[in-house]
Amino acid sequence: MTSPGARQAQQNYQQQVQNNSATFRRNAAHHASTRRRGPMGPIRALLGLVFSLIFVAIAVGIFLMILNAAQPELLDQAKTWLGRTF
Repeated sequence: MTSPGARQAQQNYQQQVQNNSATFRRNAAHHASTRRRGPMGPIRALLGLVFSLIFVAIAVGIFLMILNAAQPELLDQAKTWLGRTF
């Protein structure tokens, strides 16, 4: 048999789970109702992807420039490995 304290803790936990589920459903419904629809949606998503890829490419380029300045032989090894791999 469980103690009253353990029973109360379990009830509190179940109440918190129910509150979290209700909050999640409410937030999801709000997001679905406020999401912009129409022909601009896919275009905006594509632009977001393009800008994200450009940002990642710039970050990788900066990383490679720093690596080349710090230890040029590592970049040469990476080029050799990539040449063999592809």
